[in-house]
Amino acid sequence: MEPVRVKLYGLVSVTKRGYVTQQVIALALLVFLLALSLAAPEASMRSREEKLANTREAIKRMQPSHPEPARDTELPAWKSVLYWLVDNLRWIVLIAFTWFAVETVVVLRRFAQKSALRRAQSTGPISS
Repeated sequence: MEPVRVKLYGLVSVTKRGYVTQQVIALALLVFLLALSLAAPEASMRSREEKLANTREAIKRMQPSHPEPARDTELPAWKSVLYWLVDNLRWIVLIAFTWFAVETVVVLRRFAQKSALRRAQSTGPISS
C-alpha cells in the first residue's frame, strides 16, 4: 500500500514521514535561533543610532575645524532592517514556533483523516 500523501499549502505533496522530518529540522533551527537570541545582548535600535552619532561627534571634535561636506548620519535602510530583526529575533522565533505548532496539528489531523478514509475504502462496505 502506498503511503498517504497530503498537499502542503496546495503546492507540495508530502508523506507523513517526510513532513515529520521537515518539522523536526524546523524545530531544531527554531531552538537554535531562540538560544542565539537569548544569548545576544539586548540593545535597541535607538541606542545603536545614539552610540553611532556620539562616536561621530567625538571624531568631529578631535579633527581640525575645516568645512567638510555634510555626511549622512543615519544608518542605511538595510542595516536598520537587520538591526530590527536582530532586536526582535526572540519574538519572531516565538511567533514562528506558534505558527509551526498550529500547522503541525492541522496537517497531522489531515493525515489521520486520509489514512482513516483509505482504511475504510480498503475494507469495503460491511454487508449484513
